[in-house]
Amino acid sequence: MRLFDITLLTKNLKESFTSIQDWKEVRISENIKAELKQIIPSGSKLDNHTGTITTGTDNIIIFPYQYFLFSVLIKPLATVIRDYKILLDQLIDSCRSQNIELAKVIMKKSAGESDPTVSAFDNLIAQPAFANSNAELLVKILTDNEYRFKAKSIANFNQGQYKMRGSEDFFSSFFLKVLNVPDASAEILGDIIFKLSENPVLYNKLCDELRPNLQFILKERTLKHFIYFCIIYLNADDKLDSFLRYLIPNSDPKFYSIEKEGKKLTSMFWCFDHVATSEELQQGNTVRCYEEPIFIQGTNYFYLSTEWANTGSSRLDFESFKEIFNEIYGSIFRIQFENNTFYLMPTNTNKKISSSMNIPTTKLVSIKTKPFIILAGLSGTGKSRLVRTLAYQFNNIAFDKSEEKNPPTNFQLIKVKPNWHDSSELLGYESRISGKDRFVATDFIRFIVKAWQHPDTPFFLCLDEMNLAPVEQYFAEYLSAIETRRVNDGKIKTDALISGKLITKYADKANGVDATYELWTDLNLHDPGIQNELKANGLGLPSNLIVMGTVNMDETTHSFSRKVLDRAMTIEMNDINLSEGLGADTDDWNYPAEPLQKELVISEKTQGTEVFAELSTTGTEIITYLDLINTKLEGSPFKIAYRVRDEFLLYAFNYSLLDGKPQDWKKNVLDEMTLMKILPRIEGDEDRTKLLDDLIILFQENNLPKSLNKATEMANRRRLSHYTSFWS
Repeated sequence: MRLFDITLLTKNLKESFTSIQDWKEVRISENIKAELKQIIPSGSKLDNHTGTITTGTDNIIIFPYQYFLFSVLIKPLATVIRDYKILLDQLIDSCRSQNIELAKVIMKKSAGESDPTVSAFDNLIAQPAFANSNAELLVKILTDNEYRFKAKSIANFNQGQYKMRGSEDFFSSFFLKVLNVPDASAEILGDIIFKLSENPVLYNKLCDELRPNLQFILKERTLKHFIYFCIIYLNADDKLDSFLRYLIPNSDPKFYSIEKEGKKLTSMFWCFDHVATSEELQQGNTVRCYEEPIFIQGTNYFYLSTEWANTGSSRLDFESFKEIFNEIYGSIFRIQFENNTFYLMPTNTNKKISSSMNIPTTKLVSIKTKPFIILAGLSGTGKSRLVRTLAYQFNNIAFDKSEEKNPPTNFQLIKVKPNWHDSSELLGYESRISGKDRFVATDFIRFIVKAWQHPDTPFFLCLDEMNLAPVEQYFAEYLSAIETRRVNDGKIKTDALISGKLITKYADKANGVDATYELWTDLNLHDPGIQNELKANGLGLPSNLIVMGTVNMDETTHSFSRKVLDRAMTIEMNDINLSEGLGADTDDWNYPAEPLQKELVISEKTQGTEVFAELSTTGTEIITYLDLINTKLEGSPFKIAYRVRDEFLLYAFNYSLLDGKPQDWKKNVLDEMTLMKILPRIEGDEDRTKLLDDLIILFQENNLPKSLNKATEMANRRRLSHYTSFWS
């Protein structure tokens, strides 16, 4: 055991507690309640949301369960302070055996005084048993008012005698100073935290149960400190070993790296077989590590490097750390960066899709299969509202929730105009009105850039009334780019909407560019890593961008070409229940207590070949069904090809991953995909659409009720009007 300086950690935790204005009301499972009774006085009660403690003087104190949330957030410090307390108890015993009056020593040292008792004490803590444990820091918390955040001293002088307070009481009061909890029951909180720190197994169970209720676990604006706190938190939570599994020595055994599946954090740790001096931690006369060991393995002391960069160009960069960390701990924690702040966030692995959210499974699986959705239906059925609702439900940006930002950062509404006949209104354009070149950016481009800066958050773009103008004209570049989605180095990448050459021209202010124009300021992009990526490869589609267009079909709108329909998932929203949505609790434009997980709508698969083998016989059944469809469509322009085949396979794969899917889920896949990908392509006069009659028979034979109903509706419309289409 070796103590380390708590200055940075206490400062960070105090700022974190101050920034959280709203603590969730929580419940605790009966199993945890039973174990918590081990650390609270007998006769106390733990109810649904509050605890009642009877003190030794028969006073009754009621405290909220938010106290247990406080305990979860402060756990790294509580674990460290437990070591301080263990060493203090050893020091008290040693002082007693050597007749050293510890209370007097503390009072003298606090006043900067010395005497023979103080000298004897200094000799004591210089002995290896204390020196190797860094006992100087223990002395510091006992004597330095600032270091202990002005908590009450453990020693006092009263009626001619030096006296010591109990060590548990002393450290409990220190926690309260960090938390700044003024409530009358606050002393109970300090006691709870301290007793939990002495019961690490129970503490871990409590953290695992309550952690998802926190807005964040830690936040920090300085990258090196954030990494430092992450390692401390993992160590305190007994989870560091999963990270150190990927620890490997460099050719120079003084340095160790973390390497996982091709991703590497080079020389993240420095290693010594002794406590290193400041000089040993230097390179080029500059200290390159934190000067206290971050962890100890056997006889080796490991020091964390401070040489971190928030770009992809460093041997120790944030993106690599985030990717490795999230891969290892993704079921428990996730790391994200927003508003120039680094966050360690809790992951709620038990989050389910609630029917009260009014987000049917079909819509989520469709988005995951292809992040380009056409929402068709009668005016006023909630198409645009659904897109904004999804943005709220998937928003995991801590700043948005704390500020109740409306609309959320991950939502953008763009109203399509009838006079759009090229992409300039979306992709921007170059202008020379001022006599110099300037780039005129758009909300569409800024939103895409914003999505690149929040890769762990699904971003929802709503193209409202998207067919007021010809989609294949104003959206041509997007329609081309979305078909280039491929997995490269574990990430989905596409061709560029805006070339790297054009971006470089304005970023570097090439000859002829208006010197007053600042591209990165215009795009609100200040991350050097993303800036360099856009200059090198252009602005492509981020994997977390979801485009959803709303559609009404009438005399003022344009029909869709098969080029558009082939690239989109078409969802009808014509079901209307006028009694729904009238309750006071049905407003879904609010931030949920826990956001839905991005994995519900963001996939790592883009091609049928990536999932066909995993689907086994299901994949073969889908191909057989599509062959039957093409037999019925033979001789028409409506036959399907590889793109539709791949999307059937991807939809089936994504559907197969759902918890609680029905036994006949394969039928659902065929029915829903036929409704979204095959029937919308069919339109024309009686001769061109007579194949609907054959499809109706096929749908009856395969028990596909949704497709059968829609095909029957289309056939009936053809008989009445001698023309039909998918659109009602």
